[in-house]
Amino acid sequence: MRRFILTTAILVTLAGCARDEAKPVAQGTAPGTFASESSFAPFYGEEVVNGRLFLVGKRASWTEFQKSKELPPTEMRTLISKGPTIDGKRMTVVVQSLKDEPAVEKRLLETMRARWSVMP
Repeated sequence: MRRFILTTAILVTLAGCARDEAKPVAQGTAPGTFASESSFAPFYGEEVVNGRLFLVGKRASWTEFQKSKELPPTEMRTLISKGPTIDGKRMTVVVQSLKDEPAVEKRLLETMRARWSVMP
């Protein structure tokens, strides 16, 4: 009986934590400032600065980015015309690219593509 109660409590807790995931953005809206982090999903932040969409995958980097509106040159990669289409033109994407964690860049790009229905 104890196991059943413990298992039920864990499942209820996990179901509650899953609700704080970000909802997809409606089609046709323009990108702006957006940040998301939940119990099961790593940090994802995006912001448009000077017509470029910046993608940041670390909370500490996001805090620094909010202050300076720039990523360190050694931690970024620019992808011209690879972002969402706004006014008939695809945006340039500046994605955080960490040498020690190559999966961050891939995760950021996949999240951006899913949010904005962008083909690679």
